[in-house]
Amino acid sequence: MKKVVLIVVLLLMIPLSIVSAASVTLPYYGTTSESEKFMWADPNKGDDEFTFVEYTSNSNNAEILMYETVSGSASLIGSQSLSNGVHSFNFPANVSAIKLRSNDGGEVYLNYMESNNPVSTQIYFEEPTTNPDPEPDPGGGSGDCGCVVDIPGWDNMMGKLDEIKNAIQPAPDWQQVANTMRDTIVPAFRSEMEDMLGTAPEPQSAPVFNNPLQGGIDEPRGSLPSDFEESGFTAGDLKADAEEIQFQEDASGGFELLDPVGSLPTQEEFK
Repeated sequence: MKKVVLIVVLLLMIPLSIVSAASVTLPYYGTTSESEKFMWADPNKGDDEFTFVEYTSNSNNAEILMYETVSGSASLIGSQSLSNGVHSFNFPANVSAIKLRSNDGGEVYLNYMESNNPVSTQIYFEEPTTNPDPEPDPGGGSGDCGCVVDIPGWDNMMGKLDEIKNAIQPAPDWQQVANTMRDTIVPAFRSEMEDMLGTAPEPQSAPVFNNPLQGGIDEPRGSLPSDFEESGFTAGDLKADAEEIQFQEDASGGFELLDPVGSLPTQEEFK
């Protein structure tokens, strides 16, 4: 029962989460060297692609490394040099993951991205802090992740499901329920029905006759004549001695029984 309720709640909540995730805000993604983790358009390493990026670069020698998905892994397809300051550009086709690289120690980070992933078409990034280079940790306690599909606060939302699960009463002791039905509910129901409808009368006893009928029927005592066997009488004598039945023609002509199959119309007659 708990599993069923939990699954139903998940199914009800997931579509809401997906709808709200069309525009997401992710933690800071930047570096002063090279990003340790990929930023995927699809965290399952599918075919979703990035289409646009806005970045800030405090480096005079920085670049974005662009990757495509090949057999579930990132394969480098090229890089784009980044100008100092705030700039943007459109990605070429097939860019499903990126990394940032700073070649002179200057900070470079993402401000905004767009993708064709329906759950994260618009991706905003938090501003850098005084310590610019921790990167998002998918296993962190905040519930946020550098992966595009992950939703900020997801762990907190899942914690609510635990609260719901813990609030559900355990299944009853069905044996105790059966005993209560047998020993309490059914006797009380029977008593109330007797009070409302009454009870059936006691069945009557079998009647007693003062002069009971006497059984015993005598066997037939008849006998054939003494000369019966010598008489030669047979069943044929009955037929021979019977009166002949007079046959009388039917003046109306009577009727004729036709052959039911032969009297059916032909295929040609049906047409």
